[in-house]
Amino acid sequence: LDPTLPLVYEALASAHLFKRQHEEAVAAATRWIELEPGNAEAYANLAGMLHFAGEPERVAGLIEKAKRLNPFYPFYYMLYVGQACFILQRFEDAVATIGRAIVHNPQSLPAHFFLAAAYGQMGKTDLARDALAEVRRISPDFSIAQARAIAAYRRQADVDLLLDGLRKAGLQE
Repeated sequence: LDPTLPLVYEALASAHLFKRQHEEAVAAATRWIELEPGNAEAYANLAGMLHFAGEPERVAGLIEKAKRLNPFYPFYYMLYVGQACFILQRFEDAVATIGRAIVHNPQSLPAHFFLAAAYGQMGKTDLARDALAEVRRISPDFSIAQARAIAAYRRQADVDLLLDGLRKAGLQE
């Protein structure tokens, strides 16, 4: 690990996140920004880490900063905001924002399963099942167990909210 290389911190943040070491993930993403304050991806990376670390209210501001630095931003900037809206239980905002991400990347599995979960939480069963059909198109064997495995949330309530929405959409264990 060369502590002077900014991209090392992207990999380090991701590794910590999926080991459920949230404080370390946020610290690594923050260090990337310190080394490269003009890098849009660094701000987006921190937004993603904070979403899972239990601070979804900070995501939109960081993504706005990233979008100012990179006006030709990738789809996942909108996905991160949509995921944060979902965790904040702003399901209509989540649907609208995730929908914009899907327009730019129709193959994004997380976008489709968050969309299905949001519709599930809203009680929009037909729309939830349509979104779930897209999940199955992309990953035919996707299940609650797989969603649980990749939902690297610090707070159990966030995991429960996502899985409950997916169950309401019709996803099986």
